[in-house]
Amino acid sequence: MSYAVFPVLNGLMWDIKKRPTWNTAKMLTAGGNEFRTGYRQNPITEFDLSYSYMSLADKLTMEGFFNQQKGSLTPFYFDAQNDDTVTNFGFGTGNGTQTAFTLLKPAGTGASEPIGGPNVITTVYVNGVSTGAYTVSGNVLTFTTAPANTYPVTWTGSYYYLVRFNDDVLEFNQFSNLMYELMDCKLVSVQ
Repeated sequence: MSYAVFPVLNGLMWDIKKRPTWNTAKMLTAGGNEFRTGYRQNPITEFDLSYSYMSLADKLTMEGFFNQQKGSLTPFYFDAQNDDTVTNFGFGTGNGTQTAFTLLKPAGTGASEPIGGPNVITTVYVNGVSTGAYTVSGNVLTFTTAPANTYPVTWTGSYYYLVRFNDDVLEFNQFSNLMYELMDCKLVSVQ
């Protein structure tokens, strides 16, 4: 499936908030024991964006994009500035039969999670050797020939988050002639 890409507009403030969130059920017994169950394999990531100024053209672009997505209905790609590239990042190990691998990105030190979708794949390596014998669909890379047993597979490139608007409302404020602000634009990742 092909997704639209969130527009890059002037006026984006640098206090971009990013929140990885989990869903854990906690139960406490009468004896004081606690039991926990996790309901997600990967976190949902939320972004809070604020635009301190927008030209009329930028306002119309954002409003049109929001309406094309029908508010929170349709997912789209979001390029999170300074959190969108990988260099020689591992996304699997060959076993001689598996050809399809989900592209991964870092999720903090020692953790990883699937990307929403690739922006640019610069290089794919199998056991440290560059290869172009693959296809990509969504966030899944499929090799023409399965990587040999124990061969690490890594990639270098840039990626998108797959997100949707958190709400069905955007509030634009016209603070001057032909100048607008959008102080509350929330996005949430889709799995």
